[in-house]
Amino acid sequence: MIQLSRSGAEHVVSNKNPLPLPAFEKEAKDWETPSKSETLVNADFRIISLCLLSPLSGCDPSFQCELDYSRFDTSEIICANNNTFGTTADPCYGHWSSFSDCDCVDPNGRLSSTGATYWCQGSGSNTGDWDSGLYSLECFAPCTINAGSNVIAENSTDEVVTIVKDGEYVKYSCPDGYTGIGTSQVTCSDGVWDDPTQFVCLGE
Repeated sequence: MIQLSRSGAEHVVSNKNPLPLPAFEKEAKDWETPSKSETLVNADFRIISLCLLSPLSGCDPSFQCELDYSRFDTSEIICANNNTFGTTADPCYGHWSSFSDCDCVDPNGRLSSTGATYWCQGSGSNTGDWDSGLYSLECFAPCTINAGSNVIAENSTDEVVTIVKDGEYVKYSCPDGYTGIGTSQVTCSDGVWDDPTQFVCLGE
């Protein structure tokens, strides 16, 4: 799979499970607090990706490591001076993101990275400015209950709900003295019910 960085450069992204963190992850204490970047997915929800740590003053931004994706299995990092990481003092480098660093803006959204490898990478600028890099994450929208008056909507744990997350289902029922018309159990798939027909309860 090929994804584009914000600079437009192409990078090959593996579909393997996330790889072990490179050695430079151990030096995260030398960096400032990470900043968040928001990316609009659609009109209803966004993903927030915690990406790069900004260089501290005194860090040498002219020294960058090129991450060789074909060699990630060995966690080997090839740097600008053709040596492996650690031979030059105070380099500037990117910081991998992790799944726990990301969240949907919509608290009812479901974040997924199934089968995806995700991280962020520095821009390579010699000014010390770093851009958000690569990620392969997606937020799936929740579904709002689509039912008429007097309808009882319960989730898989028999709790009465008005909204459910992607992948969850809801069961519709009616109070005594009413008859239900429509599909009594529907599943949410990225903001859309598998049967969009409204369930209603009619008085007997």
